[in-house]
Amino acid sequence: MTSSPQIYILLPVHNRCKITSDFIKCLKKQTYRNYHLVLIDDGSTDRTSETVLDLLPDATIIRGKGNWWWGGSLQQGHNWLVQERVPAEDYVLVMNDDTEFEADFLETGLSIMKDHRRTLLTATGYNLTTGQPQDPGGYKFAWKDLVCYETHDVSEINCLSTRGMLATVGDFLSVGGFYPRLIPHYLSDLEFTMRAQERGLKLMLHSDFKIGIDFDKTGNRDLSNETYIQYLLKNFSRRAAMNPIAWTNFIILRCPKEIKVKTLFKFWTLVLNRLFFVRSISLIGHRFIVQSISSIKIIVSFVIRQGVRLIPFGMQQRMKKVVPAAIKRRLRKYHDNVH
Repeated sequence: MTSSPQIYILLPVHNRCKITSDFIKCLKKQTYRNYHLVLIDDGSTDRTSETVLDLLPDATIIRGKGNWWWGGSLQQGHNWLVQERVPAEDYVLVMNDDTEFEADFLETGLSIMKDHRRTLLTATGYNLTTGQPQDPGGYKFAWKDLVCYETHDVSEINCLSTRGMLATVGDFLSVGGFYPRLIPHYLSDLEFTMRAQERGLKLMLHSDFKIGIDFDKTGNRDLSNETYIQYLLKNFSRRAAMNPIAWTNFIILRCPKEIKVKTLFKFWTLVLNRLFFVRSISLIGHRFIVQSISSIKIIVSFVIRQGVRLIPFGMQQRMKKVVPAAIKRRLRKYHDNVH
């Protein structure tokens, strides 16, 4: 390893010009100067890229059309590292723009990694609003409970957040990239780091390597005050932490083979109970039936378009034509009978 390796900072952004510019100002205060920013701008319309170039003219800009999300943006960064033939002994740092860090952040990360090979190091987090520790960045995913437990115990960790993740370029590329079509946003980091651990890389935290996080800028988590249809749509949004399609793909990709079918059955039992019973219990009669049928239509449409692609291609094409048409006919018939 060279005495002063370059750090390639992968920064996915979308329409948060002020937040992104604050991040760049924080980055420019770093005591370690040998870094290169790779801004992955997924279709911003608020001059985010132009503002970044004004502040950091040497930055590389990768432009998307707004459909990459987190997993797709990091895959674009992965592709860029390969195309540019970046030396394996250099480093890659994945960052969120809604974070803050001390001036010695990069220097501290390199100092820690100096004594560790085949390692992914993730920054521990604290809440920018409260100033209190929150989200260590290391997790123990329990397949039995389908719960991701936060932990600072390195011996328990089986997945990491990629927010503030540092690794050598060689180790990062050896994991093999992301699955943006199957897991476009949430869970993409857990899947990636689980796969890294399976391939022999160590997952690590260090109390000195830390970032402040703005938790108010995260995705759709609170769905309690929505109408039923809004609730369903947000559950299936790519920004939703509990998107059932992404979770299904995550289970298929990473769950141990011996419990995969059982886990899928358990997960979808929980999903259907949540979608049709927990949120629908107060809806009765005509309104309940109409919203339930509409909900089924939404779910079928999402599964066909975004499904795990286990169905043969020919059958997919037939289903795309037959299923939505059949639902529409039934909805029209029901509507005519009621009214």
